[in-house]
Amino acid sequence: MRPHFRTDLLRAAGGWDPYNVTEDADLGIRLARLGLRCGTITCPTWEEAPPVASIWLKQRTRWLKGWLQTVLVHSRNPLRTAWQLGATGTIFFHLTITAIVISMLIHPFFLAYLAWQVVYYLLPGGPDGDPLMLGVSLFNLVGGYTTYAFLAHGVHQRTGAQSSPFWLFTLPVYWLAISLAGWRAVYQLVFDPFRWEKTPHGLANPD
Repeated sequence: MRPHFRTDLLRAAGGWDPYNVTEDADLGIRLARLGLRCGTITCPTWEEAPPVASIWLKQRTRWLKGWLQTVLVHSRNPLRTAWQLGATGTIFFHLTITAIVISMLIHPFFLAYLAWQVVYYLLPGGPDGDPLMLGVSLFNLVGGYTTYAFLAHGVHQRTGAQSSPFWLFTLPVYWLAISLAGWRAVYQLVFDPFRWEKTPHGLANPD
């Protein structure tokens, strides 16, 4: 990604925050609070994905830590932020940043609760479970995975990328790995908030 800004507006927004490890997310919110909008240049990017798990984990940790930093910074005066962003902007800010971080953090506990519900409900001779809660939990889980799978399929259709559909069955493991990155981000936010784990590039195709 290569962002392009009008210099005068960048200065008006305060420039880059040197302490936020996802400075682009923070800057986007600050520009929106000034009543400005960012757009996307509709051209492909050939930036590679991390080729190994250790690099991927550090990258996702940095992203989630930066989003947490962004949420905390812009929630210091939530009423003022909401007034500047407007109702729609505030909702989308929390849906695209706050909700994603929270969902990643609670996902393992949700899976554990769902497993407990299934065992509790199906246990022979056990007390009656709550079929409504079990149904809602299963709907949320299946709906989340299905939505993600359709998004991935849409990207493949649009870009012409080729990969095996087998990888869709690894989504539960992938989401748990993101949760690990999320809790790692929380730990770093408390004990090492400005640590920048830079993502190396050029590893997948050194030539």
